[in-house]
Amino acid sequence: MRLTNSQLNSYTEILTKQELQVIKKRFGLDGFDEMTPDEISEQLEIGIQDVRQIEASALAKLRRLPLAQQLRDDYLR
Repeated sequence: MRLTNSQLNSYTEILTKQELQVIKKRFGLDGFDEMTPDEISEQLEIGIQDVRQIEASALAKLRRLPLAQQLRDDYLR
């Protein structure tokens, strides 16, 4: 099962604008090419460590969603 853009968009209401930007660029979603933290930091004019912290925060929020539990259940059977 792969996360679609529509599924992502339905769950992104809990992410800040900056978290959403980082996640989309980091994982190549919504038409963006996959980027490294260094590339994202240059583009957003923030530090590399800031990118990593924003990514970690966003992923933690997404992991708490029901869809994350469903994906874990489907793949860890």
